[in-house]
Amino acid sequence: MKHGGQFIAAGFSPDSRLLLTASSDGMVRTWGTALGRLLGAPMKHPGVTAATFSPDSRWVLTAGYDGSVRMWEAPRPAAGRDAYVAFETLSGQRVSDDGLMIEIPLEERTSSRGRLRALGSEEWNQLVRWYLADPRTRTVSPHAAITVPEHIESEIDWVMGHPDAPAAEEILDAAYALDPSHPLILFALAAPPNTPAATRDLYVELGLERLPDDPRICARAAEILRASNAPDPALVAALKALAGDARQPVALAVAAWARAELEKAPKPLR
Repeated sequence: MKHGGQFIAAGFSPDSRLLLTASSDGMVRTWGTALGRLLGAPMKHPGVTAATFSPDSRWVLTAGYDGSVRMWEAPRPAAGRDAYVAFETLSGQRVSDDGLMIEIPLEERTSSRGRLRALGSEEWNQLVRWYLADPRTRTVSPHAAITVPEHIESEIDWVMGHPDAPAAEEILDAAYALDPSHPLILFALAAPPNTPAATRDLYVELGLERLPDDPRICARAAEILRASNAPDPALVAALKALAGDARQPVALAVAAWARAELEKAPKPLR
């Protein structure tokens, strides 16, 4: 169970199903005790000094040097055989004895739906509703309040504020995996200074192509591109934001910066 910095603390959840670890890299992680596997994305709290579970094991509280305390939803590991019933019902597949994924016949899937309903708990009904929801707008987990787009924007904001964090690339990769079509994720992936120039240019080009006609999203894209010191695409995104809202303050500021930067650039010889 590795971290990118000095180990600070560890502790089991009251129900013993989770292990919590915290590190000086500002990351707090949860692991399933059954298999020792990482569960969920890291909880980010720069300067973290302590972390603990709530008495019902559903929440994690972290404390930092800056005097802040943050509360997070703890991952919920699958519950024994019921998890296999849910997996087979929702995916239509099962793992064979030789370790291969095989299709479940339709009549057996119909029967397994009845078995899933027979579990009779609201928790499983909530899982089914969550699984069948639009993956671009559903919440990040069946029990969370934050949606996938909100979570991705939160992750992007954190990485842009901590570009040198050891886990920055890991965080952005996890956000991309949640929704590769998110309109801001490619700009964020292009931002780290160690991104190869050709890859960065491709990310920015594809990101501009998928920008929606949403002044807020366009202004945020312009802001990310400004932080990446990319005046040309930043100006494109800012102007698109201003086309939808001429008084968008972030877009106005980025447009002024981009024009000033482009004026400084050496002019080609005629």
